[in-house]
Amino acid sequence: MRIGLDARSLHREGVGRYIRELIKNLSNIDKENQYTIFLDSEKSQGLEISENVKLVITEPQTRFRKMGRVLRDIYRENIDVFHALDHWYIPFKPHCPVISTFHDVMVKTYPASLPVKSRLYSRIATRVAIGLSSWIITVSEFNKNEILNNYRFNSNNISVIYNGVSENFKPFAKKDPNYFKNRYGINAGYFFYAGSMRRYKNLRTLIKAYAGLRKELRERHDLVIAARYEHEYPVLKTLTKSLNVDDKVHFVGYLKEEDIINFYNYSISFITLSLYESFCLPLVEAMACGIPIIAPDRLSFPEITQNTGILVNPLNTKEISLSMERAATDSILRESFISRGVKLSERYSWEKNANEVRNIYEKFRRE
Repeated sequence: MRIGLDARSLHREGVGRYIRELIKNLSNIDKENQYTIFLDSEKSQGLEISENVKLVITEPQTRFRKMGRVLRDIYRENIDVFHALDHWYIPFKPHCPVISTFHDVMVKTYPASLPVKSRLYSRIATRVAIGLSSWIITVSEFNKNEILNNYRFNSNNISVIYNGVSENFKPFAKKDPNYFKNRYGINAGYFFYAGSMRRYKNLRTLIKAYAGLRKELRERHDLVIAARYEHEYPVLKTLTKSLNVDDKVHFVGYLKEEDIINFYNYSISFITLSLYESFCLPLVEAMACGIPIIAPDRLSFPEITQNTGILVNPLNTKEISLSMERAATDSILRESFISRGVKLSERYSWEKNANEVRNIYEKFRRE
């Protein structure tokens, strides 16, 4: 069977990780089917592929012309099943069944999370993807319900397949705080956030909650924010100054895998207060590294964490501050969450993800 994988979203941080891991693990477990990867750049950005995988480059075009080129290439490559690894980029109706991965439907349920210019295209692209898809893969039961509550689609043709976590994310056997301090200039034992700086990530509330900690706790535990510098950065930086915590809040930018594993392991707790999330991969990575987590008590978080962390109202700064204090000072609670979190993270496997995706491909095998 010839399977086409649309990897044109490889440049996107969260989706890009999903694409790389799925392709790598499909390459490892499936030597029978032939895979064609559609890219819009010759830079494969770390793709690990085997001999039964072919790369097809679609020349840079406008968004709609690019869809036409991919449609042409689907016909040329005689694809039996086309899998859109990010539902935003499905081409016009191809001749074969379409499987779509929906990472979220924020454009419908939380449109404020998207830039104004992107909303119209996103609305159209999502409806087109729903209409063209023979099968939908999504990343949580929460997001499956979001799809079914907002769009018309056969619930029997939606599969929840959880994202995974790389085996590189694990607790360090030994930790040397001096090594970390010398390498990064930050004292170990900080509260840690990793993700993006987009407004819906609710980093303003995180900074306010941190500023609400008792002074002696702030003196022992900094706050580290790992995210690309975006439009929100000047606002966040100004906020830290107005709250007199600018010397305790560190913005470290985007971290490569080796560095982010270090930052997870040397933190006291991982915290996210996102106002919309369908899965939250950094949360699972933190659990895999043996770090207690603080997360919202809603959306996909209860499903993904399975009560292995402290769940809070993401808009209540006082409650968040108290939870941060508990995570830092309650040793019994910490040890419980650490052991349970590491065990739970084993549930999230990229190899398992790839096997389940392959099983869906097999549903469309021609007799």
